[in-house]
Amino acid sequence: MPSAIKTHKPRAMPTKHRTLRERQGTRTLALNGAAWRKLRSIVLAEQPMCADCYSAGRLTLATDVDHADNDPSNNELSNLVGLCHACHSAKTRRWMNENRQQPMAANRAPSLAHAAAGFNDSPVIKRTGHAR
Repeated sequence: MPSAIKTHKPRAMPTKHRTLRERQGTRTLALNGAAWRKLRSIVLAEQPMCADCYSAGRLTLATDVDHADNDPSNNELSNLVGLCHACHSAKTRRWMNENRQQPMAANRAPSLAHAAAGFNDSPVIKRTGHAR
């Protein structure tokens, strides 16, 4: 008879970044530091409205401060822009999609243009209406 009950211990999920330094990359000011909070309040006081919404004809309060050149180490006032949270998230998402690493060519799925040109290497799978 076993002396102890064995319990399942799930493996820890691998994290993309292990340390705060790795998460922030080349950021020179910690986002929770007093220096960033002071700089953020200066930018939001100078630019109280979201720049993207204002250019689209909407009036929305700026809640986030964005680095216009996407370089977190460049904290010049001319590089910082006040945005609403929705615009800041959309800009960040666009930037991340543009700068993500593309999969190797061998792992890529055939493109639609490739398939339209008649170069379809994938086998045809026919589905029937009944279960096997």
